[in-house]
Amino acid sequence: MKETASQVLRVQVDRLDYDGDDVFVRSDPTARVPVPELGRGYTYDDGQTIGEVVHTTADARLPRQSNPDENGQGIMGITYTFGAQACELKIDKETGEIIIDHFASCFDVGQVINPIQIRGQVVGGVMMGIGASLYEELKFDEDGKALNPMFRKYRFPTLKNAPEKHTVEFVETPGEIGPFGARGIGEHPLVAVAPAILNAIYDAIGVEFYEIPVTPEKIQEAIENKK
Repeated sequence: MKETASQVLRVQVDRLDYDGDDVFVRSDPTARVPVPELGRGYTYDDGQTIGEVVHTTADARLPRQSNPDENGQGIMGITYTFGAQACELKIDKETGEIIIDHFASCFDVGQVINPIQIRGQVVGGVMMGIGASLYEELKFDEDGKALNPMFRKYRFPTLKNAPEKHTVEFVETPGEIGPFGARGIGEHPLVAVAPAILNAIYDAIGVEFYEIPVTPEKIQEAIENKK
């Protein structure tokens, strides 16, 4: 803590003392830093953190990470998970129903620690994305009242809507920060699901969609308008 505080207070470590609540300059006790602000390194107002983590934490406040500046630029993350997703589907032009035959996901996760759990994470994220892309939509009337606030009116995918085939692959290029070289996989399986599905729809019927969900009614209308 003293090493980090020395950077904040801009004095040598041997000039600092500690009273249980703060680290302070011995010759000027008014110059001090509270211990809670040093536990995970010291974070400046712009989000940049210096120093080392003193205690174990699940937060990711790491050195050189900062909030975006006025132009939206900054070092927002220390490590990134890369991946790709693709979709094969067929469309019933009479009903507008979209049937996903095959969905594929591949991510460089650094190191697979639990094979069953990580596959479940990816498959679950893809199903969540399918729901957002094709089914789930909150509808409101002119007064802002929800028209489908219950599950019998709010459509979401079930097991029968899952892809007939789901390919899940991983690349392992160990990272420098995560446990055993692992990278995050939390939200990544969801990110490219909608773009993959919408690209496949365009490939099938030649119509671009810019909003989700793409419902059977929208497919029918798009096909009719194209005619």
